[in-house]
Amino acid sequence: MSRILFREVAKRVYESARENGLAFLDPVAILCAREGVSTATMLRAVHLLRDQGKLRVSPGQRMQVLGANASLVSPHAGRGSAGSLALLIEQGMREGRYRVGDPLPKARYFSTTQAVSYNTVCAAMRLLAAKGLLHKRGKHWVVGAPLRERRVRVRETPSANMPSVLLLVGHYDRWKNLFSEHLFPMLDEFTGQLYRAGMRVIPVFGHGSDSPVQTCFPTGRAGILDLINSLGSYYRGTCIAQHYELSPDLKDWIDWLAQFNGPVVWIDFDNAHPDYDRGTIGRRTYYRCSPDENQMVRLAVSHLATLGHRRIVYPRCVRFGRFDWEQDRLRKITDAAGALPSPIRVDTVAQNETHWMEGLEADEDPRVKWFVAYNLMFARIAGPHAGGSSGDVRSFLHREFASMRAIVDGPATAIIAANQWLAMHYYTWLTMTGMNVPRDMSLIAFDNYSPLSLYPITTLDLRLEDLGYKAAHVFVGDIPVGSDRRGNVRCTPVLVDRGSVGRPRRER
Repeated sequence: MSRILFREVAKRVYESARENGLAFLDPVAILCAREGVSTATMLRAVHLLRDQGKLRVSPGQRMQVLGANASLVSPHAGRGSAGSLALLIEQGMREGRYRVGDPLPKARYFSTTQAVSYNTVCAAMRLLAAKGLLHKRGKHWVVGAPLRERRVRVRETPSANMPSVLLLVGHYDRWKNLFSEHLFPMLDEFTGQLYRAGMRVIPVFGHGSDSPVQTCFPTGRAGILDLINSLGSYYRGTCIAQHYELSPDLKDWIDWLAQFNGPVVWIDFDNAHPDYDRGTIGRRTYYRCSPDENQMVRLAVSHLATLGHRRIVYPRCVRFGRFDWEQDRLRKITDAAGALPSPIRVDTVAQNETHWMEGLEADEDPRVKWFVAYNLMFARIAGPHAGGSSGDVRSFLHREFASMRAIVDGPATAIIAANQWLAMHYYTWLTMTGMNVPRDMSLIAFDNYSPLSLYPITTLDLRLEDLGYKAAHVFVGDIPVGSDRRGNVRCTPVLVDRGSVGRPRRER
């Protein structure tokens, strides 16, 4: 089994590097966490790629991808050269570690971490500056081209003369959804990066609506065509911010928009259709920006496995069970747990209590809905019993939430919640019944909403703001965004450790 495993890992690692246009691989420890394998297995995979001539492995140096990225590597960019360091920094730009407008670390940082001389670092910076990827601001090297001076008055700069990107949504309700706590970081980063580059965003709608607000913006193909014609050379492309399930005519829109100059970018928030790439669309100016949910799930499961958990539970709440994303998330968790060298068992518990449906009639603002639901489910339920003993409150919550009682009485040592909203309620239930997180039960969840970050719950952040950042720079065209040959642009999830995951208790 191990002989087959390391060969499969080698194939996945190399194909991932090839699709993302990487010149160097991440350190072995990061690759192990990403693939969910042991260090020994990953080292065997690396040695196999080296023997196949696909990797260059040198002591003290990053592993360089060969073959697929031969066009990126100068034949003179050997060990410790300025060319290799320039490629390393450029890869950091693709991954979003070095962002436009931010200063790079000082030369001493690169000379120390990469074991190169100060002159080599300066030469690498000059190479990147010659490509327009860096510029000098005082004594610092800053990512991106320098900003143009803007000293004209606002009234002397007609907006019609600004480069413009269209933001296409289905109708006004979908537009309001972009301002939700889930998607606003993406929208804010997208518009902010374009504004910084001297570009503006114009909302347009694919279909009509009863909202009087929508009448102020171009709607339908006829209205959008008139706008594109009026913009002329100032038209820079269109970004489609719409879920696939809500846009059955998405491919028709992409085909129609691709006939104009400028890229067409679809932000696939849920990574619902990874096959909807250039191979399906057939347009070289098309990009699909999406989070890497598979890697997000692998990070969560491997984090639990590293700490010694061998049995986890995934509660299936009635509130979210009707959604496709919840079923898909369970499938990915099960697959990731089964692919580990020492597989983890994933149990499921049905949560059908009516309390989980509280708050659905709350205000449309999701932040209000979260806390209304919280108050209804716990403050209102346990409040009348707060005057009694802690045992009375514990007994009451055990009776009202039989599913949670089944979880804590079962063999699982960790709960993996479908989202942060549920994890908030699980954490409150556990602490109100006298349990300690993570000493008695570990808890991990997905999403990273700022209003819920007050709760000490370890979560996986999809980094949707990185989607907005990379999508914006597709239109600006100033830095590499790391798209593969099929036009896929991905953002890397991040584990946000707030201390709710620990080693399992032996007696469980």
